[in-house]
Amino acid sequence: MEKTFKTKNSKAVEIVDILDSKGMNLELLFATNVLKLKSLHYGYWDQEQKTDLDDIRNAQIRYTKTLADMIPAGVEKILDV
Repeated sequence: MEKTFKTKNSKAVEIVDILDSKGMNLELLFATNVLKLKSLHYGYWDQEQKTDLDDIRNAQIRYTKTLADMIPAGVEKILDV
């Protein structure tokens, strides 16, 4: 992704990634160490639910389980991009 662009009035604007500091991914650090989440995805919501941290954790587990259930028998490797 390009890190700079020009606005309509030709002003140069730089995109700064505030979630990366000195090689550390702060989003991942915050999600795993502060919120105690296991993943960065939002999870799988199969019905309308409130969105507190416990529900997000449960949705993440549901999402991971749903994906794992779709893997055919005999598959040994998966490329996650």
